[in-house]
Amino acid sequence: PWLAATPTTNSAWMYLVYALPLATALVVAVRLERHTPAPSIGAAAVRAAAYSLVAAVAVGVLGWWAGGAIGSGLMLQFGSSGGSMFIHALYWLLIPSIVAATAASWWESRRSA
Repeated sequence: PWLAATPTTNSAWMYLVYALPLATALVVAVRLERHTPAPSIGAAAVRAAAYSLVAAVAVGVLGWWAGGAIGSGLMLQFGSSGGSMFIHALYWLLIPSIVAATAASWWESRRSA
């Protein structure tokens, strides 16, 4: 819903709104891998996917809980959908966190060898 409120012109705020979830997923995945290393690269990817799924479920539940119509009349069509928020949160978090966790696990195994 807050992506719909972004301006249509190219502004710095628009890029920040788009980059913030990606940067958050990357930072969390790398910090997690450095704090508690996974036994293998595959385990790091699975763990990142599991944590992304948990975060996406939380976003979906919060979206469903906060959802509903914004107003009456034509505004009944607008509002957040928990399922849609879950799907969008999943693909905004899943791919970058798996890539970051896999890269961090590979880097840590290479560095410790």
